[in-house]
Amino acid sequence: MKTNHEFVARIVEEKRELDDKLMRLLAFLHSPEYMAVSREERLMLLEQATQMAGYSVTLLRRYMLHEKTKAKRAASRTPRRSKH
Repeated sequence: MKTNHEFVARIVEEKRELDDKLMRLLAFLHSPEYMAVSREERLMLLEQATQMAGYSVTLLRRYMLHEKTKAKRAASRTPRRSKH
């Protein structure tokens, strides 16, 4: 079973790889070669880029949720000072 740290590290790595692929796809969409493919394929490539961007946002939100949860756990373990 993976630890939370390993799980979060996997999310970070997956997002990094996805963002790298998305950047390459976006570069292609702005290249002259893009216009050489069929209209149908261009539409699918745009759809692919949109879905990849959405997935990237989801991975970021998952990462942020885990970081927020980690911070809450750490705060709950920190002894509180009494108000005397």
